[in-house]
Amino acid sequence: MTIHESIGATLHAEHLQTLSAMDALDGRTAGEAKRRPLDALRPEDKQLVEALVAVIDSDVCRHFRFEEEELFPKLEKHGMGDVTRMLIEEHATIKGFIAPLKRLCQTALERPLGKSEWVEFRNLAMDLVNSITFHIQKEEMGIIRGMEMLLDEASCRELVCRYSAY
Repeated sequence: MTIHESIGATLHAEHLQTLSAMDALDGRTAGEAKRRPLDALRPEDKQLVEALVAVIDSDVCRHFRFEEEELFPKLEKHGMGDVTRMLIEEHATIKGFIAPLKRLCQTALERPLGKSEWVEFRNLAMDLVNSITFHIQKEEMGIIRGMEMLLDEASCRELVCRYSAY
């Protein structure tokens, strides 16, 4: 594996983890499962909520911060400014779902969600799942696949080092 592949592989692996978490979230907030509000006394609900918070903190917030502060500025120098600006706008939209969703996750870990809280949670979850899924598809097609052609080995090595510090 080259340096080029390792930064792309790291970001890609996080995308896969995030998609897996979104799939689990979607499964819990749709179909028959959507009739039962989250209740951390049920081990599967507790596990879902804890995994969701962990993915949001590490694979979403950390990932976005790295892209915005480190990766995107390098890509802008290679004529990808329109793409990176669009992705940053999507980051802002996704971040808007995260804070209230995390608040409801904390509540769900303390007590079962009430009916209105559960409706709010499901709506936020649906928005997050849809937004982040399409966002990841854009990043995979527009950034990850072309990164090794745009950035030289030294830049990629630097990105690998910087990302490990995030």
